[in-house]
Amino acid sequence: MEYPPPPPPPPPPPPPPPPPPPPPQHSYHYAPSQGHMIPQHVSVDPEVEASMREALFTSSKLLEQARCLETEREANMMMASSLLRFGGEPEVNVSSYPGGLQDAWVVLSEASKRQAEQPSPIGIHTATTKEQEHLPIGQGQLGKTTQSTTLAGCLQQAASLNKTIAERRKIDGKTLKKAQTVAKTSVDANTVYPVWLKIFDERLKEIRSYHARHDIKGNKRPRLGNPSADGYDLASSVAETIRPLSEGTLFSSEEVMGKYLNLNSVYESTVGPAKHLFCEGDGENSKSSSTFGFVDFLELLSNGINTRIPEQKKLKDRKKYVRFLVALQKYLEDFLKRTQPLLQMKDVTDPATTELESEWRETGGCEGWEAKPAEKAMADSNSDSATPSLDLTPYASAGDLEKSIDGDTLKAELSRLGMKCGGTVKDRAKRLFATKDTPLDKLPRKFFAKKTGGDDVMAVKNEKRIDLARREIVVMALLNQLKPTLEATLRRTERRETQTTKEREKEMDEDLHGSAVTGPKETKDGEDDD
Repeated sequence: MEYPPPPPPPPPPPPPPPPPPPPPQHSYHYAPSQGHMIPQHVSVDPEVEASMREALFTSSKLLEQARCLETEREANMMMASSLLRFGGEPEVNVSSYPGGLQDAWVVLSEASKRQAEQPSPIGIHTATTKEQEHLPIGQGQLGKTTQSTTLAGCLQQAASLNKTIAERRKIDGKTLKKAQTVAKTSVDANTVYPVWLKIFDERLKEIRSYHARHDIKGNKRPRLGNPSADGYDLASSVAETIRPLSEGTLFSSEEVMGKYLNLNSVYESTVGPAKHLFCEGDGENSKSSSTFGFVDFLELLSNGINTRIPEQKKLKDRKKYVRFLVALQKYLEDFLKRTQPLLQMKDVTDPATTELESEWRETGGCEGWEAKPAEKAMADSNSDSATPSLDLTPYASAGDLEKSIDGDTLKAELSRLGMKCGGTVKDRAKRLFATKDTPLDKLPRKFFAKKTGGDDVMAVKNEKRIDLARREIVVMALLNQLKPTLEATLRRTERRETQTTKEREKEMDEDLHGSAVTGPKETKDGEDDD
């Protein structure tokens, strides 16, 4: 039996297709996005890519700086809000706040403790998460001043950042628009995204490489916040704000963190050489002058210098009195800036000055100063006024002026213009009549009062009563603002006259950190209070 021949072998398979050509240089692959197909191979000119790279880097830098400024401003406002919320509490729970704010509260907590209780320098110790729920805050004057200083610093920093953000928006907006124009006009829309992704990948690799080479985790203290990611370091900012408190440069030891006034320098420099001006009796050798001490001086300030010192003494020793008022005003304003940094000084002094001028305008005087109707016009002008308030047109000569206007009115007008106001009525009329047709700057210098300086005081020899009253009322307004502090200073000064050294040290410690019984004492269930 014969079998059929086997079938022929199958034809060989076709040769494989040639490999695709490699993509050209400066080409990128990009997946479909939002339904729009982007070519897989795009070529970009190197110069165009460089311009796009520069535009992208500039835009990213500006946007990151803006983000950091915005977050730092919000952090300062949140810190200020938390200070107002927890003000005066012995313990605070800040576990619900961002890590950066928790670090700042740890710094504040350490600064308000006794130095012996601080585990480490300010800003080094970091509390655990459990400690954040019961963070102790000092209850003495140190704790109060630390919180008020931090509050003022945060609000001032937020206001400064807000101004900076508004200014930079105007400048950065133009730069960002320019960068956007470069990106849109350099290449077509399908090429922008691949180029930007490539630049982004390259920058990401550089950042990872940098952190791989500079890994300092082992030497860096742990923190609840991340300043690099947050864009701000609130803990360091708070530590810098309260550093003068820890270094003892913001307040003197006598001021006890702003609880008391330290008026010893004012007393020794301005009151000591002129005690006869501030005490009862006449003459520098009066009996009361020899016994006028620092406690008497504080009582004088507390009761009011405008009524306790007679007007005749103020005018007789006006240079010494002005020197005293200027020195006292300078100290009180400086003390208010340190203890109440958010207070506007004009809010304290302007109402008092306005009330004084209103009363002077009606009577020609005020409390502590005799009413002289001839000086009513002085309330509306200052010594620099170049226009006479009296109408000299009806008078043909100095003699007519002398016969029609009394000497006090002539003196008041000359004083208001800064001219010499002494001499007889005839002399005053002659000097004032000279201003009828001649500007003040053209008159001979002999018509004007000479000025003398000393201790930053431009004291005029014939300084007007209203000028002294203005200086006086400003000091009175500042003293009224600090009335509780002044009274506390007076009581403390009286106590210290009979205290021993140990008693003084104990009182100082209690003022700074609070007494041992300050605040409620919490006990756990089942425990005795002992």
